[in-house]
Amino acid sequence: VTLTELNVSNIQWDANSLTNLLLYQKYNNCIFLNVSSILGSTYIDMIYLKPSSSALCIGKLSWNNNILNSLFLEFISSLENLESLEINGCEFVNNPSDPI
Repeated sequence: VTLTELNVSNIQWDANSLTNLLLYQKYNNCIFLNVSSILGSTYIDMIYLKPSSSALCIGKLSWNNNILNSLFLEFISSLENLESLEINGCEFVNNPSDPI
């Protein structure tokens, strides 16, 4: 089965579960990934994904109601095939190492 869309919003994941799910799927094309309203700190694992080091290709990302920070901005800038981004209801939070 080749995924074209993965909707995993409103889920509280164990550490690295979401990352592992994304990295061990077969992708023939870019996918629409909806990870809106991630519960807990799983978003931190998500933004450490390295799309260039796997077959993961995200063409559309829905990140609604999650935290935005500089790590997230670095993550989306690494998504070479990203055509659409939804970030409704997000709050920008500085990382501890970011200048105020």
